[in-house]
Amino acid sequence: MTIEEARSLIAPATLLPDPAQQWADLGCGSGIFSYALASMLPSGSSIVCVDKDRQHIDPVYKKVSLQFRQADIERTSFEAGSLSGLLIANALHYVKDQPAFIERTMGLLAERASWIIIEYDSDVPNPWVPYPVSFNSLKKLFDGYGTVRKLNERPSVYGRANLYACQVNS
Repeated sequence: MTIEEARSLIAPATLLPDPAQQWADLGCGSGIFSYALASMLPSGSSIVCVDKDRQHIDPVYKKVSLQFRQADIERTSFEAGSLSGLLIANALHYVKDQPAFIERTMGLLAERASWIIIEYDSDVPNPWVPYPVSFNSLKKLFDGYGTVRKLNERPSVYGRANLYACQVNS
């Protein structure tokens, strides 16, 4: 996937008008979605890109600073209430206890904050997607935390299920 394809998947997201937002991309991989998000954020914003494997992330993209942190997304920490948003693209399906993960990470978000989530629209596990979370399952996971809105979807290159992007606003 290219940065432009990733951006088109998340482009309908409604971002806060606040200047200098601070986001985290949990499970950033090569940073494709980090760069896509950076192209949408106000100048002076920052994204902490977290992945268990060492990645090369450019430190600045479209006037947004990006910092890489090598860590397990289930164990990384931020100051409570410090984040404007969380991006998690194709990584929630690696989290075994998704309800506990969501509850813990909600405490990292500011009062008005947002999640942008990209996942496969399937509940059928396979060796590459051990804990899948379809859009309907995701809505149930976030029940009581905020409004869940599907942003976009596209066919998966793996052909099993569509890839969807959604936003959760608290």
